[in-house]
Amino acid sequence: METDQTKKPGGGYGRVAAEGQDPGGSSGGYGRAPVAGQAPGGTRGGHGDGRASVAGQAPCGSSADQESVHGSGQDRQESVGYYIKSAMATTSDYQEAVGGNGRAAVCYRYDRYNQYMDLYLRGRPTSSFWEPIWLSKPLVFHDKGMLLAHEYLLERNPEFEPSSTRYYEHDLVDLTDEVTDVLNNDPGPMKCFRMDSSYWNNSTLDYWVSVLSTKRIQKLTLVNLPHPCNLEFPIYDLQSSNLDSLSLAFMTIPDMDVNCFEYSNLTSLQLSACSFNGRMLSWIVSDCPRLQKHTIGLCIENLRLISKTLEKIILWQCKASWIIVSECPKLRHLIVGV
Repeated sequence: METDQTKKPGGGYGRVAAEGQDPGGSSGGYGRAPVAGQAPGGTRGGHGDGRASVAGQAPCGSSADQESVHGSGQDRQESVGYYIKSAMATTSDYQEAVGGNGRAAVCYRYDRYNQYMDLYLRGRPTSSFWEPIWLSKPLVFHDKGMLLAHEYLLERNPEFEPSSTRYYEHDLVDLTDEVTDVLNNDPGPMKCFRMDSSYWNNSTLDYWVSVLSTKRIQKLTLVNLPHPCNLEFPIYDLQSSNLDSLSLAFMTIPDMDVNCFEYSNLTSLQLSACSFNGRMLSWIVSDCPRLQKHTIGLCIENLRLISKTLEKIILWQCKASWIIVSECPKLRHLIVGV
């Protein structure tokens, strides 16, 4: 008799696997992080939904009047989708962020271990086989994977009751407690931390950024979908010497100044619909010794971009009176959409 797996090679309920994933088989390593764009990892039996992940979602840009531009909730999710298509769909930044080194993929399958089921239920793998592997590798985390675990459990077992109190707002699932458990349990260092698909309590943001800095986060992406755009990002708490990529969306960045955060190794800075001081940002860009890519979206601030290291500048839907790019000897790509 045919099983679901033989009839549906895409895994789970037969949904198509994410782009770049092997829809079947058992390729590659014992990855810490099931994230879109990575080669599937692990071969032991696991759980799976088979749903395609969101590939290439790395937010960017800036702006002070985001609410008037995008509103909130579903409108903001659509604007992020626009950004993905217009600014990042053709780049490989996210694949580079998670590394194409054979770590696990987000596609849920019955015949493949997926860390997010353990992370959702327990905050860490608990089996004697997977726990030491998970602890030995830098964390690559995307809340989309945990969200799929949540949806899978509800779909397979309608009587499943999440352990913590949760609620839905703007069709987003609250994963605050589960994500906090993962951050507390991981020993560090952390390679990639990405929140762009779920609800999280704004009171935990300061704590998260502090923990991520302590555990030397390398690539950080935060998309503020559930809260007003005046939510303040604690920039002074971001002091990871490993930080090489920072992507923020729909936030306010107060008190931005030279040396306000650790950017000595920063190579990519992306701000989407964020409120900030344009003059201060210009100073930071000129002071970053290794910055190679700078992306600004939905910006109303005037900017003067000067950098000895910048190779690529992307400006999209900017409404500033002027943006000046000068003294950038290594600049190879200037993409402007206004």
